[in-house]
Amino acid sequence: MGAGTDMKVRENLNILVLGATGSIGSAVVDTLIARGHRVTGLARSDASAKAITIKGASILRGDIRFPEKWMDSVNEFDAVAHCAITWTEDMDSVDRILVTRLIETLSTPDGEK
Repeated sequence: MGAGTDMKVRENLNILVLGATGSIGSAVVDTLIARGHRVTGLARSDASAKAITIKGASILRGDIRFPEKWMDSVNEFDAVAHCAITWTEDMDSVDRILVTRLIETLSTPDGEK
């Protein structure tokens, strides 16, 4: 939010960060924690889980390539920050599927279809 905005930001939000160990995602995690939010990072590997917990965030195990394995959990959060990318040839497809699933899940009560 830029200077001069009149938006009120809720405090103590429960926020899921996808890509929490990347260059952008880790900065987002740091900023959210510094502002008093509860942060959970999606972690594919043990190394990512360790990096996330060292920052003071919780972890949700999962991979953006397989959102069906963790998507049921997104409705537990007040917000989702999508900072993830696969850096593979099919990253546009992976991202499109992920964002579509997020929108579908977050747009329906309790993620029901």
